[in-house]
Amino acid sequence: SAHADAITIELNERIAYQLTDGARSQLRNDAWAEDAVSETMLAALTRPQSFGNRSQLKTWLVGILKHKVIDILRQRQREVSLPDDQGDGSD
Repeated sequence: SAHADAITIELNERIAYQLTDGARSQLRNDAWAEDAVSETMLAALTRPQSFGNRSQLKTWLVGILKHKVIDILRQRQREVSLPDDQGDGSD
């Protein structure tokens, strides 16, 4: 669609770098930041109709990224909160 084409053109290296930099500052983990940006780009490209030119493209992408960062933090928090001792009786 025309929206997807416009998003693809605008989603250039500069914007991707800015998104990655922002994600790194939030997540403090390069791999997680890259995951968040990849998920952001995928969400933007699979739902271009949600952009609708109501804001600047970067503003829209940062909004998506914020949600992806929160999702990753929640997922990692659940992983960390799992007990190390699974009750295997090896005391």
